[in-house]
Amino acid sequence: MPTAESTARSLNPIQQLEATVRERPSIPEPYVRLAELYLEKDREYDAEKLLAKGRDATESDPRVTQMWEEVAMMRFVRRIEAAERELKAADNPQTREALAQVTRERDRGEIEIFRGRIKRQPERAEHHYELARRLMQAGKLPEAIEQFKQALDDADFQTPAALELGDCHAQLGDLVQALRYFRQAAQAATPAQTAEKRRARQRAGKLAAQIKLNRLAERYQKIS
Repeated sequence: MPTAESTARSLNPIQQLEATVRERPSIPEPYVRLAELYLEKDREYDAEKLLAKGRDATESDPRVTQMWEEVAMMRFVRRIEAAERELKAADNPQTREALAQVTRERDRGEIEIFRGRIKRQPERAEHHYELARRLMQAGKLPEAIEQFKQALDDADFQTPAALELGDCHAQLGDLVQALRYFRQAAQAATPAQTAEKRRARQRAGKLAAQIKLNRLAERYQKIS
């Protein structure tokens, strides 16, 4: 009669970890290790389902939660890519609505993920910036503006956040505020942010010309 030890040896690594999760569901490490193996086998759905279960069983362990968030966002990317392929193969009301639906689900899901990250780490400018990008993507511009502002005090995010704030205000028709943030983005750019600095100057110059600030427009056109 086989012993428990010999039975365990006959299982492959995935099966061993699946057994461990069943036997000790409150331990975080097996969820993470098993999810990594699932991902290596392109079993993203299984990894997401496992980690969602693990979040509940481990009382939202940070490692399990973080990995679930990353896998969930990965799956949103895959689902949108699949919907885009279907639309390209057959452009009709059904495929257009399918893409719109998964895009809405992606927006809701990622907004919720970054709200959770801010709740856990409110001091991280990166989380505010990423939440703001998702809110902007979903058309929630006033909320996006508030989150971009939260990232402005961080030197690494001041220029990209100011650029996005400029875009938000431009979309809302507040061109004076938009110009202000484009100029701030250009002034705050670090040596490593040359592309962002160029984009900020170009947008500031174009906007200055649009609102008839011709001297300012010319200055930005010369240095862009």
